[in-house]
Amino acid sequence: MRVILKTEVSRLGFPGDVVEVKNGYGRNYLLPRGFAEIATKGALAARQRVLDVEDRREQAERAKWQAVAAGLNGKTVMIRKRAGTGEKLYGSVTAADIEAAVSEQLGMEVERRRLVLTEAIKTVGAHERTFRIASGTEATLTIDVRREGEEEPAEEPVSEGEPAGQ
Repeated sequence: MRVILKTEVSRLGFPGDVVEVKNGYGRNYLLPRGFAEIATKGALAARQRVLDVEDRREQAERAKWQAVAAGLNGKTVMIRKRAGTGEKLYGSVTAADIEAAVSEQLGMEVERRRLVLTEAIKTVGAHERTFRIASGTEATLTIDVRREGEEEPAEEPVSEGEPAGQ
């Protein structure tokens, strides 16, 4: 007897799997308890439609996260934090800090829980980090950590006619 599983059944399969079982097992155990349904042409077609919809939704979601990763790749965000006399921060840069900086400076919305920091940022300076945005999608972002109250380095204006530094 061929059945389509509705729930996970140990040593048999997962929801949506089409499995071959003995008639008695299907008729006396799986069907009465609602663990499976008989694999008719209509039920198989309905199962295929559900799988197609899920596949399209997953592809759209994957495309969305790849677009976010492409927008973040190679970009730099600046975060101001309190620091001691050396280069050491009071605390560390968190995923929430990075989420706020990306939203404010790059205008992109990234969920904080999607930004997985492999290593804490605890010093002033530029730090390049790779974030796992979604499964199989990563982005490399440079985080420029500066002291609170520290001024931005002034850039000298360069006129069009003369080279810089003369």
